[in-house]
Amino acid sequence: LRDLNDQLHELAHTDALTGLANRRTFNSHLANAWKAAARLHQPVAVLMIDVDFFKKFNDHYGHVQGDACLRKIANAVSAGLRGEAEAIQTRQDMPPSFTRMVGLPRKPDFVARYGGEEFAVLLQGTDLGGAVEVGKRLRQAVEDMLMAHVGAPWGFVSISVGTAAIVPVDTITPSGLVESADEALYEAKRRGRNQVVARPSLQLVEPGRAQAN
Repeated sequence: LRDLNDQLHELAHTDALTGLANRRTFNSHLANAWKAAARLHQPVAVLMIDVDFFKKFNDHYGHVQGDACLRKIANAVSAGLRGEAEAIQTRQDMPPSFTRMVGLPRKPDFVARYGGEEFAVLLQGTDLGGAVEVGKRLRQAVEDMLMAHVGAPWGFVSISVGTAAIVPVDTITPSGLVESADEALYEAKRRGRNQVVARPSLQLVEPGRAQAN
């Protein structure tokens, strides 16, 4: 019975295709991170990621290859975040004086399949500038796979990324942060895709940190 309950719990919280967390689990992690960030007065950031021209990919290569494409992107994003975590660990191993100079290390990142061809990344202790840099590295990681896509202008699979960040305040909810990142994602798509765009709303970032890419 315990094993069955564990299996049911995993099914309820995991995306079966990619093995990543699902949207429900992401929202739960975001809610917890939001409370912690509010208590510590630290920023929290969200990246919304969409696979460019994915319908054209499915139409040309078929749904089996489409599923394989999503799994490869999930692996690339996860690997990119693991590399980010290793860099953080290296920084933690530095002398205290160096740690004070570069700031507090960021908490572990979290990635989920948000739905369809869309993924979401949660970055704790990360401001907007840091979130943009992570988004750029993830976009490059997917591009570096050079997965053929005849329906894309550049001939390979790519992603668009929207970012938003905030030190939580009472007037904004976690869902508002996600919506802001989603607006940035659609701006990236309007600008031509295969790029990272930040949401520079002054209501969603620390003063002096607002910027767009």
